[in-house]
Amino acid sequence: MEVVKALEELRAHLENTRQFLGITLGFNKEECAVILRKIHALLPDEIRQAAHLHEKAERELNAAKQEAETIIRRAKAEATSVVEEARKEAEEILDHARSEQERLVAETEVVRQAKQTATRIVNEANVEADRLRRDADQYAHDVLAKLESVVTRVLGNVEKGRLELERSLSAPETKSLPEEDGPETR
Repeated sequence: MEVVKALEELRAHLENTRQFLGITLGFNKEECAVILRKIHALLPDEIRQAAHLHEKAERELNAAKQEAETIIRRAKAEATSVVEEARKEAEEILDHARSEQERLVAETEVVRQAKQTATRIVNEANVEADRLRRDADQYAHDVLAKLESVVTRVLGNVEKGRLELERSLSAPETKSLPEEDGPETR
């Protein structure tokens, strides 16, 4: 195979260099560049396509990760904001209930009802805060599930590309070699 021959030629060229006082002798940079261009030209299109597919998968994966991180940050910030708002509202309600309780201290029945109302309001505020926390957790869960789906799809594409490369590498070469009439053109 031409690629293997070119690689052997490059290896031999690099192994034949010598060092003397920190200077490399016998190394021809232009000759190495020509050999590398030759190897690159001889590589099958499937390898270039696989490299392109891999780069695309990496970009999609990075974009998905960034999107997930952004969504998670937003969800956490929103959840924190909602919980803080609910906490403030609960404190305001409690403050109002305390004031009302102090005003009605003389009347036992009114005090008992105020305590019940304050307890109910606090319980409702706690239930609402818990519900908001659960909603934020569900939102983060949904985002992570979407990210998992994207990553799974990208990994599937990478696996398909890798399998296609493996098939093309294991398939026998069907191209016939040209007659020795002249130099091979590629």
